[in-house]
Amino acid sequence: MKTIWPLLVLSLFVAYSCSNGEAGNNLKTYPPELIKRSDRITGASIQQLTNYKGNSHHFYFTNPGWFENDQKLLFSSDRNNRTNLFAVDLKDYSIQQLTELAPLPLIQEVEFFSACKNPVKDEAFYWYGPELISLDLITLQSSAIFKLDPGWNNSMTSCSADGRYVYFSISEDLSHLFEVDVLRGYVGFKETWEAKPQSKIIRVASDGSSSEVVFEEKYWIGHVNT
Repeated sequence: MKTIWPLLVLSLFVAYSCSNGEAGNNLKTYPPELIKRSDRITGASIQQLTNYKGNSHHFYFTNPGWFENDQKLLFSSDRNNRTNLFAVDLKDYSIQQLTELAPLPLIQEVEFFSACKNPVKDEAFYWYGPELISLDLITLQSSAIFKLDPGWNNSMTSCSADGRYVYFSISEDLSHLFEVDVLRGYVGFKETWEAKPQSKIIRVASDGSSSEVVFEEKYWIGHVNT
């Protein structure tokens, strides 16, 4: 029998402080939610790592979420009516909550699709409102390393191979011209592309010591991968 590992099957089928909103005293540890089964067509062994009645997902497919020598995997989960970052320990399948973030007013959203991990140390980066947050995955200490100016929208983050920089694009916020809600149904996606907003690729030192524009043009720049 063929084994697929790790196949992260999260519970999507069950249901479709400081400046960054952290409140570390409320962090929880969940018992294993592991479910093992076989694929009905191929017979492949499947291990479902979460079983909470809410959305759970790993990082965007271009951004690995492994840490602690590949023994833990980062994922986002909607639990207790809010979205936070979690880690599943692949040794005992326990689940540790890593952030305690207050919900943001619409059309903003707490989300980790655009998050990334430092490839050379146990550190993750994610957006919380206009702030880019650095999170130490061992101590769970966090800090803002960049703040977006008003009138701009952020995008996917990507950490350089040497771990020294985080790259991402920003683009003009055009919501005053037409409705924009890309996270919920790609509303305004076509209109934004046609409008050719001013866009920039930003490089931020992973320790927050510097930031600079490395490229810009009047054309919508989306994901930046390093």
